[in-house]
Amino acid sequence: NIACLRNGTTFMNTIVEMFGQAIGGDRSAGFAAVMPQVLKATPDCGGLHALPFMDDEPAVGVERGGTATIVGLNSDNATPGNVAKAALLATAFNLRIGCEVLETQGYPRTEMLLSGGLTKTPKVGQILADVYRTPVTLLESAEEGTAWGAALLAKFCHQSRLGDTMNWGDFLSSHASGSPVRFEPNEMAASQYDAMYNRYRRLLDLHEGLQKATVNDN
Repeated sequence: NIACLRNGTTFMNTIVEMFGQAIGGDRSAGFAAVMPQVLKATPDCGGLHALPFMDDEPAVGVERGGTATIVGLNSDNATPGNVAKAALLATAFNLRIGCEVLETQGYPRTEMLLSGGLTKTPKVGQILADVYRTPVTLLESAEEGTAWGAALLAKFCHQSRLGDTMNWGDFLSSHASGSPVRFEPNEMAASQYDAMYNRYRRLLDLHEGLQKATVNDN
């Protein structure tokens, strides 16, 4: 799942940065301009679909990167919001594939914590809750959540070695602050994302042919 996330994040960042450059800015300018449009885009992205494979991705059988793709473009749906949302959904769908594998192994998802750069647009949490049909929680320190979690774990281990007997749950509670934001799945939107996910799986099945068609003959 980490590899899927890395690949998809690179794809979306590249697209958003491209839009940022088009308006004379950088990636930050691109996100500021595009993310409001992503939130307004319909769940089906106007009919657009994406494959996010800037790099290879063994987790879903992609052996050669450089085959990231946007399909379904027409004069009506070719908007920055639809394109960037299709890229976002491609990332989410790859992770959903990984989650389904974990489910078959007896590890169902009951809640997801949103962390990283996307938390600068908190309402993305609702999109992900609908895509995964799972509650999504946005903590106060979400933007640096991974680093903060690692620091807490290191502190807990250090204190444990010094003889502190506080359990992990109590330790986390003692460092909690602020009120988390929680997004619950919306059935109507979730059904639309399910349909998009099924189409994504069919598109993914065609990726091997796309790789072969675009290989350099020299």
